[in-house]
Amino acid sequence: MEVIKSLLKKYGAVRDDYFRKESYYRFLNGEIKSISRGKYSRAKEGLYTHHIAEINHPNLANRNYIGHLKYDFKYQVKDKLVYCDLFEHIALHALIFIDSDGHYGKNGYDFLRNMAIQWYTTDMVPKPMWMQKVYERAYLNKKQTMCFLETIEKDKMHGIKAKGNPQDDEMARFLFKELLLKKLKIQTPEEEEKAWQKSHPLLVRNKIDPKIPRKKLLKLLYEAKYYEDFNSLNLFIDSQLNKIRDDLLDDYEKTLENKA
Repeated sequence: MEVIKSLLKKYGAVRDDYFRKESYYRFLNGEIKSISRGKYSRAKEGLYTHHIAEINHPNLANRNYIGHLKYDFKYQVKDKLVYCDLFEHIALHALIFIDSDGHYGKNGYDFLRNMAIQWYTTDMVPKPMWMQKVYERAYLNKKQTMCFLETIEKDKMHGIKAKGNPQDDEMARFLFKELLLKKLKIQTPEEEEKAWQKSHPLLVRNKIDPKIPRKKLLKLLYEAKYYEDFNSLNLFIDSQLNKIRDDLLDDYEKTLENKA
């Protein structure tokens, strides 16, 4: 599968089997209640480990599914795994959903999609360290995130492919090559930061970073513009709960321009 080859080229082969073989079979035989994992994880680098065979066998990492369906260990070996970031993982589950005629992949897609929306379209940053690494590695801004998801879902997730449709392979290639590999010409975090600095020179001169803490930004905005409209900083903060950081930054930039 072209998608898997691309990810293997990008991240290299997975280091170890997902589960320890002996422990896996002892679990299947009812001798133990949990399964020892291999040393495959690159979560500290912000990467997921995806089971390639989930296109035919759902939830291969879930011990309840393993115990009930008696999955063969061959699906857990390192050659049947691939590393990916959050958005690549989302695209993989979208492709599973399409390729399985809607039988598999939807639950994984919905779970990861909701996580991306929560992380990248609000000011929420996850607290667990491994999640922060995932957040940073795959980072897209709000507009890019929604564009990514809308491109997947438009006429693709809604309309499950018809068996034998000659456009199926073309659709899969589009999803990965055009959307994922080219990222809709999405910039890297470094490129995006440079572009942001270039388009917001006034904020840069005032040492304002696009990732400035929300509370600090609100305090600056209150002191520069809204101190007469609200009796306290806390009241102003409460009034801005529905505003995203980009809007607050634009407001502060306009305030600085008016005072210049």
